Amino acid sequence: METSTCPGAPKLDPRVRRTKKLLEDAFRSLLNERPYSEISVGDVTERATVNRATFYAHYEDKRHLASAMLKGDLESTLCSRLTHGIPVGADSLGVIAEAIFEFMGRVPGECPKHADQLAPTFMTTLQETIQAFLTRWLENDREALTVFPAAGRGPNARETVATVLAWSLFGAALRWSHQPRRLPAAQASREVVALLICRPTK
Repeated sequence: METSTCPGAPKLDPRVRRTKKLLEDAFRSLLNERPYSEISVGDVTERATVNRATFYAHYEDKRHLASAMLKGDLESTLCSRLTHGIPVGADSLGVIAEAIFEFMGRVPGECPKHADQLAPTFMTTLQETIQAFLTRWLENDREALTVFPAAGRGPNARETVATVLAWSLFGAALRWSHQPRRLPAAQASREVVALLICRPTK
């Protein structure tokens, strides 16, 4: 699903999107062939059939490329689960939480030989992407703060809520992903959301 379907997500120029896809596809294919440490920017540009100037117009280095690729993958996963305009609530947050758990459990296993080298990028990028996504979602729902009454209505309330949610979901999903015997992602994520949002009693 296009990232433009995400709440408040910026739209990319089609030419920029195509160029970035060429570079990311080239990088993915190289990761399947050799260790991350042995891949150079020149390798990526040669595989993508673009020049180095084009690469540096979009990315600082290969670590930046890896981070952007991971961020795009996670955003696409989250956007595919969140229908545009859906309000913030226990059920919708549960859907997002499950997507985060599934993603966290899947990504390291897809590139096990690169896990150690990419770990710092992996962790930082995921947490920041989750927080940015939740911030946009909260900002696009005028009634979002009613779900978190303890946050108040101050100017930084939405940012505070997004920070707490992002770190809670990221931390819980990270711990879950390292467990040898894991609960299903749906169940594990539901338990975390239940701690974050108290459903009103009838």
